[in-house]
Amino acid sequence: YPSLVQAAKSLPNHPAHFHPSDGKLYFGDVVGNQGTIHYIDTTTTTVEGDTNESSKYNALDLPHGYWPIDIESYGTDIAIAIYEGSNDTVTFQRRAKLSFWDTTATNYNKIIDVEFPDPIITALKNVNGVLYTFSGQLGILGTRVCRFIGGYSFEQIAFIEDSEPPFAGAVDALLNKILFGGMAAEVNGGTKLPSVWGI
Repeated sequence: YPSLVQAAKSLPNHPAHFHPSDGKLYFGDVVGNQGTIHYIDTTTTTVEGDTNESSKYNALDLPHGYWPIDIESYGTDIAIAIYEGSNDTVTFQRRAKLSFWDTTATNYNKIIDVEFPDPIITALKNVNGVLYTFSGQLGILGTRVCRFIGGYSFEQIAFIEDSEPPFAGAVDALLNKILFGGMAAEVNGGTKLPSVWGI
């Protein structure tokens, strides 16, 4: 998996997500600079998960140069946040993409990149059936929180100017309140400190 490093920020790779609709654990990977999704599917013979049912390597190929950053359930589909670009901080980064896959087709259903304004979606979270994205630019303050409203459209619900986008796994929900951990700049001196935000 390529080491995604920009502005001295390393992004965790190999995102994993348990999908309740089919009971499989999905993993993001990059093979030969091409994003791919694998899954583990087990059953119980003696103890839970001790028997491989139908685990599959390379269950879904994304286009060349598209790296999966996070995976989240969206109904019976899974949504995959995709980064397209390079590790070079000088290179202009393209817009973030969001792919939807029904988990059974041999190809992704669609990739959305027309409306998305930021180069990277760092985290996804499904809250009460609504898919939220957390995006921005690595190493730069500013987190955009949007909700997917269908088709090719997102609605921005918040922009936090003094927080970097959160990593996948640093986002949670309590009833209809969305919480995420990020890094914020201290007022005096500019030292970045861990912070928790709520929307």
